[in-house]
Amino acid sequence: MAEPQQYKKKLAELVPERGSFQPTTAQEAQKAIASIEKIETFLYTLSDQLDIEIERVEKKFELAKKEVNGASMSTVLSGDNEKAFQIRLLNEKCKEQKAQYEEVKSIGHKLLATYQTTRKRLQGFIEHEMGQKPSRYTGSLGGLLTGIKSAKDVNYQKYIKSKEWKQKAEEAKTRAGNRCQGCNRPRAEVQLEAHHRTYERIGRERPGDITVLCRDCHQSIEESKAKVSLAQKMADPERGVCIRCGTQIPFDTEKPLCKSCFAAWIRFKNFNYEEKHCHACGQPAETSMARPFCFDCYKKVKKLKP
Repeated sequence: MAEPQQYKKKLAELVPERGSFQPTTAQEAQKAIASIEKIETFLYTLSDQLDIEIERVEKKFELAKKEVNGASMSTVLSGDNEKAFQIRLLNEKCKEQKAQYEEVKSIGHKLLATYQTTRKRLQGFIEHEMGQKPSRYTGSLGGLLTGIKSAKDVNYQKYIKSKEWKQKAEEAKTRAGNRCQGCNRPRAEVQLEAHHRTYERIGRERPGDITVLCRDCHQSIEESKAKVSLAQKMADPERGVCIRCGTQIPFDTEKPLCKSCFAAWIRFKNFNYEEKHCHACGQPAETSMARPFCFDCYKKVKKLKP
């Protein structure tokens, strides 16, 4: 068991320097978030260790009190106050040590809160960069579309929020005469949405890859294919989403994490640790290894399982 000063030294090493975590690109922000998540995991573990230390000190203190109560009568009769004095010193030392551990735990909680706030700020920075300057980024950030070799290079969830996709959607609506290609209702009556007929050339779509639908027709198509799509994933694994970092990985209900995130998770094996994404649809959701799906996908998975 470590002493309070040793824990304080560890926490002092984790205090970020002034001006740190000031990324200039979304890639730098993602790397910073990955580092912060490792630190947060360490701080959660440290908090558990400090609880054990405090419990150990409390038991030691209770034992000392029992010894004082048991020794009080004999010390009065014998006139030997030395033992009682030593036990009293031990009591004071236990109280002081417990206070030191609680102080360390309080510092750890404040440091954890600081990192959590910084992580949220970095996530906001990435969202801002993706909305304002999507043409600068590639891969899991779903931005730069020039030079994309395959659909695997594009993060779909980020791509459909980009300016590139919004521009293509508007061009498709113009080609369709601003009418739903399902029910033929005009844009003046319904809200039109661009629908991918194929994801084969995601990021490099041809005009025929996009169909313009009203919200009702679009929802009807998505609902009809959702069950089939999820059934295919359960029977023949294809691309899923890492429930922690959101990168695309093979669909696997037993291991819904990418290699790096799984290596971090396996250290503690907390099946109920809260993650950030649905393994099936990739949408932001409160998931875990025990239940790696959002509520909607979880209901569909339950229906598919025998």
